[in-house]
Amino acid sequence: MEISSINPHGYKCSVIFVGSHYYFYSEYAGLFAIAERVNTRENIHTNKQDFILTVGNSHLLGGSLTPATCVAIAKRFIDKSENKYISRTVNYEVRKANLENYFMRVEAIAR
Repeated sequence: MEISSINPHGYKCSVIFVGSHYYFYSEYAGLFAIAERVNTRENIHTNKQDFILTVGNSHLLGGSLTPATCVAIAKRFIDKSENKYISRTVNYEVRKANLENYFMRVEAIAR
């Protein structure tokens, strides 16, 4: 699990990376995007990655944090983190859904 804090366009956002998923969360909109890595086994020896990017909730229906802005924020962050060590081509399939029913449960386990 990796947690990053970003500040695009003046919005304080947190990005949580767990295995093959990126979760994008802001205090204003809540969970506004989920990116899921697909075709991991087929793409492991190639320089491309495929993601399904799911964006949307009712808090994005106004103001300047629109679904298009959320897609741009998520794509920019994923492109930077996926190309950190190896140059890769990242492809996205963008879907709109209601993410208000999603929640995250984080548990701490004693070692």
